[in-house]
Parts: sequence; C-alpha cells; structure tokens
Amino acid sequence: MILLQILVDLFTFTKKNMTVEEFSDKYENEDTLEIFDETCEFFSQELPQEFFDDWDPIDIILDIMESQEKAKNFDNVIKFIDIIQEYQPDLYKESFVYLNEFLVEYYCFYQDVSKVDEALSLYIGKPLHDYDQYLQVYNTIQFYQHTELLKRAIAETYDIVRRSDFIYDGPFDLAVTKHFMILQDLFEDKKGSIDKVELSAKLEEYDFEVSDIILSLIIESLTQSKLSTNELKAMFIKDKGAASMVLLRGYFLRYMYERDFEFYLSGYIWDKMLKLWEKNTKAETYDSYFSVTTASFEKYLVGLMDIFVSNKPEIITILWGSVYIYDFLHKLEIISTEVYQDFLKTSQELKGNVIGLYTPDLWRSNYVHHWMKPDSVSEDEFREEHNIFTKSISFKFDDFSVIRDKMSEELSKIGALADYIIKGGESRTENADSSLYDNIFNNNVGRFDDDGLYQLDEAKHLEPVRIEPKVGRNDPCPCGSGKKYKKCCGKG
Repeated sequence: MILLQILVDLFTFTKKNMTVEEFSDKYENEDTLEIFDETCEFFSQELPQEFFDDWDPIDIILDIMESQEKAKNFDNVIKFIDIIQEYQPDLYKESFVYLNEFLVEYYCFYQDVSKVDEALSLYIGKPLHDYDQYLQVYNTIQFYQHTELLKRAIAETYDIVRRSDFIYDGPFDLAVTKHFMILQDLFEDKKGSIDKVELSAKLEEYDFEVSDIILSLIIESLTQSKLSTNELKAMFIKDKGAASMVLLRGYFLRYMYERDFEFYLSGYIWDKMLKLWEKNTKAETYDSYFSVTTASFEKYLVGLMDIFVSNKPEIITILWGSVYIYDFLHKLEIISTEVYQDFLKTSQELKGNVIGLYTPDLWRSNYVHHWMKPDSVSEDEFREEHNIFTKSISFKFDDFSVIRDKMSEELSKIGALADYIIKGGESRTENADSSLYDNIFNNNVGRFDDDGLYQLDEAKHLEPVRIEPKVGRNDPCPCGSGKKYKKCCGKG
C-alpha cells in the first residue's frame, strides 16, 4: 500500500498541466462535447495569466455549459459547475447567475429543496449582481410554491434592491409576492375578520399605498359571503368593473386556496391576465370583458417576451394558469358557457403549440403538474401531458419527427390536444404558417408601451429576437458559410 501511494504521488507530481496553447488548439478545432474531460482537466488547475489575456473564460464556461445542456448531459453540467466552484472560485462568483439558474431548475424538477436552497443562496447574497437573472430564478421558486425560500429571499434582499439606484422598478416583484403573503396570513389567522388599519400598515412596509375603499373591498372579498352573480354584474355596469374586479380577485384567491394554491401564485396569474382583459375596458358586460380570442391571447403572450432573457416559464405559467380563472368565472356564472368554451378551445390550441415548440425544455416548467388539475381538463389529458413534461428532460434538440416518436404513446392518449402539439412541433419547419413560434422567433416585435409591456408592431418587420440559447461555438454558423460558428462569425 505504501509503495502504491508513493507511485500515485509521484505520478501526480510529475503530471504535466495542459498548456494554454494545447487547450486553445483543442477548443478551437474540436467538438466541445468531445473535449469535455480535457476541459475539466484544464479548469481544475491554476489558470495562467496568458489564458486571461487571450480568452474570455466566462464565455468558454458558458459555451461548455450550453453544449452539455443541449446534449442533455446533466451529470456533466453539474460536474463542471462543481469544478468551477472548487478550482476557479473567482470565475464562479462572476458566472454563478447563469450556472446556478440551471441548478435551481434542475433541483426544482427533482424536488430537492435543500439543493434548491443551496443554489439560491448566492442570488440572495448578491441580488444586484444580475437582477434580471435573480428574478428568473425567483419566479421559478414562486411557480413551484417553495414558500419558505421565497420568504427568505424577500427578507434578505428587499431592502438591498429598494436602496439601489440601478433597478428600474425597484423590488416591485418581491413586494407583490409579499403583498399576497400578507393577505394570506391575515386570511388564515383572523378566520373571518381582518383589521383594516393592520392590513394598511403591513402593506405600507412594502411601499403599497392602498385607498380606504380598495382596502374595504379586499377585506370584504376575503372574509364575507360572495355577492350574487346579479349583484356583481350590476356593480360591473355601475363602475366599469373596478370594484367588482377587486372582489372577483379576492374570490379567486379563496377558490384557488381550496386547491392548494398559495395566494401569491394565484394572484400572480390573475394580475397577469388582468393586463390582457384591460383592453376591454369599454365592455358593457362580463362576457365582453372576459372574451379572449386566440389571436389576442397569442399576441399578448408574445408581447411578454423579453429582448434579453427568455420568459417561456412566465408564458407557460400564465397560459396554464388562465384555465383555472375561466373555470372559476364559469362556476360563478360570471361568464356564459359560450365564452367559457371558446376560451377552453383557445387555451388548448396555444398550450398544444407551446408543447410542440418547446418540447425539449418543458421539464423546466413541470411545476404546472404539481398544481391540482383544473376542473375542465380531463384526467387523461392531465396525466399524458404530465408524462410528456417529465420525459422531456431526456429529449434532445432533435427534429420534431424524432421527438414525436418519443412521445407517440402520450399523443395517442392525450385527446384533441395531440393535433395542436403536432402543429406546434411542425411549425418549426421553414414553410410553416404564421404561429406562436413564427411570431416569437421570426417576427414583428415593436416597442415598449408606457407600462413597460413589450408590444408587437404588426406594421414593421424587425430582426428576429433571440430567446433560445445563443448559437453554440461548435454549431454551423448561421451565416451559411458551412464553417463552425467559432471559426467564422464567432471569431474573437
């Protein structure tokens, strides 16, 4: 044993570190996937200054991460993150906002809360390092309803963000979550009564100034018996929906609470849909106000896409969550069966398109199947859709025909949704008709409106907005030269 240890130590001592020139040659000329072990070896040593002079190490780290994620080599992704964290702590501190985003999504998928907490900690410690990325991770935690982690994030970062001069809306997203937490705590604690002064004081701590009338309506919606449908309709006609919408939101929070939804999640869904309904402010009836066409809903969802970060989880949350709202409205007889059925058809079409378009990434949004099944969705559809989301963690970014074969069993059992999924997947083809995919990936995006919402401009055709991962350094160059991207337009 002693001799063996001496030989191991001798080998370790005499082993020659990979030089920058050797690594650069491999990185530039070989497939990133094929040199993963060599890359791990290179980053496991002290990096010489000449490497930093010649390369952007963060770019290489993200390139390696991207190639392994795309290949669904998630064990390698985690291994590489561990290496960067252990051997390159300074680089890890600079790049953690991208590396740990994967860890949060991955461990949320597997419901490993302790690992999620660990990956979240750096964001909480440095929320201003990249606040947009922090909010991406924050939303993932919110959609999975990891309430204790959210409370910790708000408690430790709210004041830091509020004092910053560089965050446009300040800690608004955190404040909204806290607002709904306050409402739920009072709803649960008081069991039928909420003190208006106490509620107002708690909200003011998070910069919410709410009028006395609205406070009264909020309390009424959470503590008193629901008004009749006729009373709500009369109120809608009288005030063009303002008061009745506050009441309906409160009723919806209670409705979803019975289905194991936290107030902050159901409130998030309601408030996002409210932006869509607000275009119907001149409506004289609830049916007109809540009517949504496929085209208008699609346009609204596309308008949520951010130029700089992917908002696919937000789109999925709103689209899947909206079904609960329309179940609720129909159950209260606020909307007619005709409006209700039209919406269900619209939501199913758009959901199918999204499933077909984003199949390999659906696992990142599997929280929608941790939610209780909506009343209007059949057991078969909910189960088979869940199976597709779960299996997607192993689906590579192949042609849709390959992916379609891998989920053929689910498609055969999922019902009418199958046709929309196939349509969405096939819309990736060059000659596809205009669709959600076409709008998002190739389309007519225009401007931010006064509320900060990105609006489509149908009169202009701008350059595509990239929301998918950037072109990999080893992918074919999009310019059509036939060369690898890193040897062509990606040089330098």
